[in-house]
Parts: sequence; structure tokens; C-alpha cells
Amino acid sequence: MPRVPSNSVLSYNERRTILRNELRNVATSNLVSITDVTVLMRWSWAMVYHHIFIPHQVMLFGWPRKIEFGSPTTFSSVDVLERLIDLWHTGEIYFRRLSNRQFTAMVENPPSRFAAILPLSSRSDANEKRPVRPPATRSKILKPGRKQPKTSKYVSKRHREL
Repeated sequence: MPRVPSNSVLSYNERRTILRNELRNVATSNLVSITDVTVLMRWSWAMVYHHIFIPHQVMLFGWPRKIEFGSPTTFSSVDVLERLIDLWHTGEIYFRRLSNRQFTAMVENPPSRFAAILPLSSRSDANEKRPVRPPATRSKILKPGRKQPKTSKYVSKRHREL
């Protein structure tokens, strides 16, 4: 069900802009209604994890697998935008507050979409003292040719005599 009539005098880009704004508004209003505080909708899984999931124990459910999650500006098709808006209105895409048990289980065993954004393991020499570089090269890597010539002027004694 189109939000903007396709036979209207609006150009395709104007229709797309209107739909993008409507998608943002629908998602944000749903998020605010579930958290009871003013929260901005985030459009990457990393931002959802750090700004919505962790502080508010709220998770997004029902996002279509065939549509990559992202900012409405990344959707160039009016049809995709209309479909996402319809899914929000019908309740197929929704936010849900997690119980403490569900939240703990999800933190311990995160969904695959969060795998790439979770903290990586620490360095192998994390708690070891690293060697100190000499003062002359502390702030920069000494490259050949910076303080000394790249190659010697003469390759061998024979070339020096020529």
C-alpha cells in the first residue's frame, strides 16, 4: 500500500525522500514507546548494540533477511521503503524489551549479527612491558634515506675508480 501516490506530481527522488523520513519516524516512535525515554534510532547493528540493546535491554525483531539492515538513505528503491514501512505498521518488525534472563542469555551468546562488533580478544603481549624505542625514532619510523642515504654512493671499489 503506497504511502505516496505513484501518479502524484512528485518525482521519484521526492517520493523516496518522503518515505525515508516516514521510515525513520516510524522506527523512532516505536523505539521511544518501548523505552519510555527519548532515544534516537540507530541504523547499524553496532550502534543498535551499544546505544539500544545494552543500555535499554531492547532488541529489534523481524527485520527481513533479504534486506540488509541499514540507514534509510541506503535504500534506493521506493518499493523496499514501502515494504519496510508496512512491516513496521503491521507489527512484523518491532522492538521488544528483554527480560533480565533473556538479556543475560543474549549477552553471553550474542546473535551472529553482533559477532563482528563485539570486542576482540586482547593482544598477546597485553600485560607485558614493551621495549622502549630510542628517543631519535620514538615518534616516527626511521625510513631508509631519511637520516642516511638509501644506498652507498659507490657499489664497489671498482666503481669508485671509474
